[in-house]
Amino acid sequence: CDESFATQWLGLRFDALKRLLPEVALRIIASDDYNVSLGPEVQVAVLHGDGNWPGFHALRLFGEEVFPVCSPDYDHEAADEDWLAWLLQAQLIDLADSHWNWMNWRLWLGGNEIDEPLGNRNLQINSYPLVIEAACAGQGVALGWRHLVDDLITEGRLLRPVRQSLVTELGYYLLCRDNLQQDQTANRFRDWLLQQFAGDAKR
Repeated sequence: CDESFATQWLGLRFDALKRLLPEVALRIIASDDYNVSLGPEVQVAVLHGDGNWPGFHALRLFGEEVFPVCSPDYDHEAADEDWLAWLLQAQLIDLADSHWNWMNWRLWLGGNEIDEPLGNRNLQINSYPLVIEAACAGQGVALGWRHLVDDLITEGRLLRPVRQSLVTELGYYLLCRDNLQQDQTANRFRDWLLQQFAGDAKR
C-alpha cells in the first residue's frame, strides 16, 4: 500500500489483521513508488487512484473526500466567522508529491471554485504522513483525506476547522493480481476490508 494508507490506517489495525490471518506470515510493503508497491512479489495492494492498474483486478473501497484539518491548538477561532479569509491567511502545509493524483492546496481551492492568492504556502513536505504529523503538532493547516485522518479526529489530535470539502472521482482501491482472484487468503482480506468501509465503496 502507499505510505499514507499504511501509516494513517493499516498500521493502526495490524492486530486485527493478524487475528484475521493467523496462519499467514505478513509482509507489509509501504511505498509511494508503484514499482515497489506493485512489485512482482506483491499479491494484493491498497492504492489511491482511478481504478486502472493493468494486470490487477481493482475493487473500490472508498471515494476521495478531502478537507482542511488542523490541531485544536492551532488558532482557528476566526474560521467560524469567515472561513475563507482565515484559510487564505493560515499557515498551509502542502504536500509536495510527484504523483499526478494527489491533491494540493491550489487544486483543492480550485475545485471549490476559489481563485484567491494564498498567503502562507511556504511549508511543503514530500511525505503525507509527515504532513499530518506537522498538522498534529500545531504547525499549520493540512489537507485531510477522509478515513486517513478519521482516527486522529476521533482521538482529538485533529479537527475540521471548516466544513467545506472536495469530493473527486478518485478513491482507494484494493488490487488483486488477475491470477489470484480466487485465492482464499486474498478473498478473506478483501472481505475484511470491505467490512471496514461498508457503505463507502460508491462514494
